[in-house]
Amino acid sequence: MGTEERRRPTWGARRVLRGFDKYERPGSLRGPKADEAIADLTRTLGPRHPDILKARDRQAYWLHREGDTAGALVRLESLVADRTEWFGSDDLDAVKIRSTMARYRRSVGDLEGALALAEAVVTDLTRLHGPDERDTLRAESTLAGLIGQNGDRAEWLRRLRSLYERSRSLDPRRDSVTRGIRWNLVEALERCGEYREALTLLDVEIDAERRTSYGVDENLGDWQMKRLQEWRRNLVVKVSP
Repeated sequence: MGTEERRRPTWGARRVLRGFDKYERPGSLRGPKADEAIADLTRTLGPRHPDILKARDRQAYWLHREGDTAGALVRLESLVADRTEWFGSDDLDAVKIRSTMARYRRSVGDLEGALALAEAVVTDLTRLHGPDERDTLRAESTLAGLIGQNGDRAEWLRRLRSLYERSRSLDPRRDSVTRGIRWNLVEALERCGEYREALTLLDVEIDAERRTSYGVDENLGDWQMKRLQEWRRNLVVKVSP
């Protein structure tokens, strides 16, 4: 690791960096203030510093959340180019950012570009991590969703069903990955009119949610369960003759 990557932030820099830890953009970093802060911090810490790279990624996330997905893509493309130059083509963080970029490309209407990027991400993660690592499975789920959005619903379902069965056969500690894939599969089944199968899997997800502990914040579980139960009520109506 280079000298610039080991620089310790000053107290003032740490205070600014804490703002980039938040999922909701703080008022102190609204508008051009975030770019200005990143530029100032880069001069202090160096462009390769982990905190700078994290701040650049978070700035793109905020832009997407705020509706400027095109602006988010520009920043992520620049971030991937820099990470690849500095850390090599197998930099895992760059690969994960490209997975986010695939979703963003779909959001701006570039479905062909999104599919190509998502396929490349799956190929790279499979090579670097293997086919059964959590990031690989999630990337495959993202690719399946993009295929469905491209109009091939049969292939969408085939991939998600296969992915779900693969995930269930892995270490139970990866249950969060399995649940994410199951959620996507229920949505796909409902979209394709397979209501009974969707309802069966949704009941499995509801049972998993009942057994989930959220620790201190009890409201998280309440909100999620209410959402699942409302979903179930709507599916029951669709299943009924």
